[in-house]
Amino acid sequence: MFIYLRKYKENLDKWINNCPFSTDKVISHISEENISPDGISNALYLACGRFLREYILTEERAGKSDRLLNEIWYRFKNEAKEFISEDNYPHRLNNLITGGFDIDVINNYLGHIFPQAFSNYEDKVKEAEEN
Repeated sequence: MFIYLRKYKENLDKWINNCPFSTDKVISHISEENISPDGISNALYLACGRFLREYILTEERAGKSDRLLNEIWYRFKNEAKEFISEDNYPHRLNNLITGGFDIDVINNYLGHIFPQAFSNYEDKVKEAEEN
């Protein structure tokens, strides 16, 4: 666990820059009560899946493709299908693996509020291209 926490602290700035929507969820679930020798909690599992998907979307938006990340995502989706149960946040996990979460991430980047997201779309695209 200490190695994991050290890596987490070393990469925190990169996480925040690349995945602002999900990083706070992962941070809030990293604790001894959510990580044990038996595995991780359902909440941390979901938060890590959300982070992974957001990171992949960020990389794709930048024109990058990482085969290893895509393989990890494919495995996560297959595993998650078996993991879904009433105890494991079924609606959130299902939303993540069926693509609904992608829309949440895009909406967050475009303006946080659904109607507002599309009203300032052009400004956000221009801003993203300049950066």
